[in-house]
Amino acid sequence: MTRPDPRLLAHRELLIRQLAQLGVETATLHGDAQDIAVASTQADATMDRRAFLTASLRAIDRAIERSAAGTYGMCVDCDVAIAPKRLAAMPFTERCVRCQARYEEQRGRREFEDAR
Repeated sequence: MTRPDPRLLAHRELLIRQLAQLGVETATLHGDAQDIAVASTQADATMDRRAFLTASLRAIDRAIERSAAGTYGMCVDCDVAIAPKRLAAMPFTERCVRCQARYEEQRGRREFEDAR
């Protein structure tokens, strides 16, 4: 079993702390209409941030699983090694640049078709 990249573990701990901090923050909906609108906007931003942090945590957990399986650093789509610079910048990345571009293009196409 390969030990996970220490950057993954450190980033995972940071995300867990950030999620815990968001759990403490709550919006209170009282006051005039402007106060309620601001609180509602802040609550929406908090929910968006929580969703982003949760998705990032899942990506890191998948990277840790790939590390344990001995496939960390390999593209999940084409099985080619992910460039070291890409892994250094985003240690939880699952795809090489080429496959990530294709993934985002297909995902964007699906979102566009769903919006019709």
